[in-house]
Amino acid sequence: MKSVIIVQNILSTVLTFRKVYISRLLSEGYTVVVLAPCDNKESRRRLVAMGCIVPELPLIKNIFLRSLLLNIALIKFRIKNFKNRHCIFVCHFISTYLLTYLSTLFLGKRLVLYVEGLGSLFATSKVRQWCLRRLVSLRSNNVLTCNNYEAKIIGVSKENITGGVGIELDKFASSTAFSKREILRIGYVGRLVADKGVFDAVTFFRYIINNYHSEAELHFIGDVYPKNPSSLSQKDIKEIKEEFQDKVFFHGYVDNPEEHYNNIDILVLFSKCEGFPVCVMEAAACSVPSVVYDVPGCRDAVINNITGIIVNKGEVKDAARKFMDYWNNESRFLKMKGACFNLSKENFDANVKAKQLVDYLEKCLKLNADCWIL
Repeated sequence: MKSVIIVQNILSTVLTFRKVYISRLLSEGYTVVVLAPCDNKESRRRLVAMGCIVPELPLIKNIFLRSLLLNIALIKFRIKNFKNRHCIFVCHFISTYLLTYLSTLFLGKRLVLYVEGLGSLFATSKVRQWCLRRLVSLRSNNVLTCNNYEAKIIGVSKENITGGVGIELDKFASSTAFSKREILRIGYVGRLVADKGVFDAVTFFRYIINNYHSEAELHFIGDVYPKNPSSLSQKDIKEIKEEFQDKVFFHGYVDNPEEHYNNIDILVLFSKCEGFPVCVMEAAACSVPSVVYDVPGCRDAVINNITGIIVNKGEVKDAARKFMDYWNNESRFLKMKGACFNLSKENFDANVKAKQLVDYLEKCLKLNADCWIL
């Protein structure tokens, strides 16, 4: 029996980002096991309803105990599947990989690591990047990355660059009858933290309304993250509301982001580093261009001056000026919106990405089927 054991830092993330490829695995006769601490009982229920095997792993606050629990679970399933040469383990995220690093010693060539972003810890430090590359090379030959920068840092070939996990396009359908509104609506989607550029988004908005277009709104779709010291605080939110009054909206976390994308004209994502930003893909599917920094992941998801605008990191005023050049030229702006929609259809389909991933896993299984050290 062919088996795929998915290892992730939390269960809700599995349901959000792995659902399409899990469905494909199940439809092709795979047994799918999900090993992830349960942060949401509904996520576990839905995964089980899909047909997955989901052992109950509690979400422990202590990072060392959480790591120990995951490592024990992994070793247990490795022993259980020792004689099954059609079993493979897929570890998503660098954080998960580091949490389970001890047990990966026993996985050998059965391990597939899907990087999906280096995170702030490894994004800028050359020393940490070198250490990460060594840690990865000691454990697995099967590594996938989302963008060119990750591939270079980890040391994998271009054919192992996926271009992100994709999105379910049918959820983000956009009308081809593009139009421009009088009120400029700017959107920010994601956690309200500095690493995602939330403070730069406020600066961008302030510069827009003070210098270019007073009839503008800023919509935050996402929540604060108290565990992150760079998150917006309630005090920060209060001050932003006081400054901009009825021009700023905090929608919090939403289950239906597509409705909000259809209510904005531009997405701003001033992240320091990304794997392959889901919000940019979602926005493009709704014909919404993005303004991003020239950083890993963001530069891969946007075609400069075609589906959005790419500026040097920190150049918020330049971003505002370049965007307003498009906004004030209706034909150019509508052309950019159309290009976003076309790009999403051609490159961001989660079903296509799922097939590519399952084909890769199948290839790994075939290559390792005759090996003794698995």
